[in-house]
Amino acid sequence: MNNPSWIKHTLLMAGAYNILWGIFMLLTRQSLLDVSASAIPSSLLRQGAGLTVIMFGIVYFITAVDPFRHWLAVVIGLLFKIISSALLTLLILKGAISSHNWLIVAGNGVIWVVPFTIILLVIFEHNRSFYEQLNYFYSSRVNIEQLPTLTNKGASLLLLSENNPVMLVFLRHFGCSFCREALRSLARDRSTIEALGTKIVLVHMVSDKQAHNVTARYGLADLHRISDPDKKLYRAFALESGSFRQLLGLKVLIRGLLTAIIGKNLPGMPQGDPAQLPGVFLIYKGNVVKSYRHHTAADTPDYILLANCETCL
Repeated sequence: MNNPSWIKHTLLMAGAYNILWGIFMLLTRQSLLDVSASAIPSSLLRQGAGLTVIMFGIVYFITAVDPFRHWLAVVIGLLFKIISSALLTLLILKGAISSHNWLIVAGNGVIWVVPFTIILLVIFEHNRSFYEQLNYFYSSRVNIEQLPTLTNKGASLLLLSENNPVMLVFLRHFGCSFCREALRSLARDRSTIEALGTKIVLVHMVSDKQAHNVTARYGLADLHRISDPDKKLYRAFALESGSFRQLLGLKVLIRGLLTAIIGKNLPGMPQGDPAQLPGVFLIYKGNVVKSYRHHTAADTPDYILLANCETCL
């Protein structure tokens, strides 16, 4: 994977800064970490904090070699800076330690929160794009002719795909933030997808009435839908239940928080199987010509790329 130079340089700078700051804290006696309450030994606090900061500095140097692989170190570093800054702030406000420690809060904590957060967002997006590109041409041998499934409008997948490519979108449960994000993305890209001549068919795990109510919020109620509460169609397309890491791993939780708050896709009560992973398949003349299986619940496929049926010309 490519390592953008600015990420490497930022982590190297963070490493050097932390090591120098840690040494400074070890050598400092009363100018910083001046403890006002006798219950907290100043020497112990100073030495422990200094050694910890130096250790993180060394970790940042190592992480700079390949941050896309060692992204967890950046996460731990960011959490450490947020938690330590919050703890010092609380101690200062309570009068347990000197107000001089605002320098530590600002110098070793707050100033690194923004760059570390940006680095993590870039790393997550880079890794997500890398793994998703591997999925776009994942082969599928589903025999569409053996699937008698009809949509809510009484149409079969086979007949729908005879004249136009059909993008079959398998959704997660309707209470999922990622499912709501997917519906929002489909609503956004719908005009482009349909301009390519591709029809969108949604597959879900609840009754058609429930699906109508949810899809109507996104202006998608008029699309073809297939209700599959027994997940027979999910199994036919080899879409499996996710593992703990695929459903609740650290990356998934962070992405879920971002899409819920920034994307305004707040979660709700599960409507369907919460463990089911989604997927997208492009069907033309009864054949699956392109497919995408989610590696985690948080994956976000490029629907326009999937809808573009190059072999349908």
